[in-house]
Amino acid sequence: MPTKDKLFHEFKENGLAVLAISFKEPEDLVKDFQKEFKLSFPVLFDSEGKLAEKYQITGHPVTFLIDRKGFFIGKVIGERDWSSSDARALVRELLRANP
Repeated sequence: MPTKDKLFHEFKENGLAVLAISFKEPEDLVKDFQKEFKLSFPVLFDSEGKLAEKYQITGHPVTFLIDRKGFFIGKVIGERDWSSSDARALVRELLRANP
């Protein structure tokens, strides 16, 4: 999550949006995590797990890539280093390809 936040800060002026969804986790625990790691993107709470069920999420983290037009273009299961040169190049390309 911290590397995702760094990526968000690097590209938010270019249109990158990051939204976290916490499912079936206590809100205070998630807010403490968000505060501890200084995460600046918004977090929504799915306390009943309805979104997780709808999108067939069985573990976390899961990252969905959605283009500027709202189309699903990819899914990443598990943690990744979102500050890597490959991740930054992917985001740069996606932002360029979808003005």
